[in-house]
Amino acid sequence: TRYWRDWSSDVCSSDLPPDHDRLRLSGVKVRRRKKGSTILICPQSENHFRLRGTTKQIWVARVMEQLNQNTDRPIKVHEKAKGVSRPGYSEHIFYRALSNNIHAVVVDSSMAGIQAALFGVPCLVTDWDSTVANFGNFDFSQIESLELPEDRVVRAAQLANSQWTLHEIESGLAWENLKRYCLDSMSL
Repeated sequence: TRYWRDWSSDVCSSDLPPDHDRLRLSGVKVRRRKKGSTILICPQSENHFRLRGTTKQIWVARVMEQLNQNTDRPIKVHEKAKGVSRPGYSEHIFYRALSNNIHAVVVDSSMAGIQAALFGVPCLVTDWDSTVANFGNFDFSQIESLELPEDRVVRAAQLANSQWTLHEIESGLAWENLKRYCLDSMSL
């Protein structure tokens, strides 16, 4: 089953009540902490960074500089799979990368940070206002001692409450949930 995240998730996901049934039905498993030695930088698309007034190359260079000031661990850049239309292929490649001796993942606002945290790998986040911020850390000086959020199962269940199937969107269930939990608390 494919899920789509509602537009307000970045705004209100931490305000949503956790829905552990939805999390269970999604098949997402929250795994124990994995230990590794390599840091994996996961940049988003060039279009993403262009909208933020920078480039992917500049963002990666800034991240590398901050990492090199705080660690001597090996660093790899993991690009998102391009031009692949098979559902789940990018996630499969990413999880395979995470299984390969990874100490931490660095993202801007990518869902890869959430995937890593749920897979048991801590993440550093450079966008304080993103959904992934609830699952990561912002302090590069703590790269050697990163921990996973203790309440990541609750956070994942909150996020599950904003993930919708096409049928749920068409039936109006997603819209009703959005109105109930997010629009009432937002000033539009």
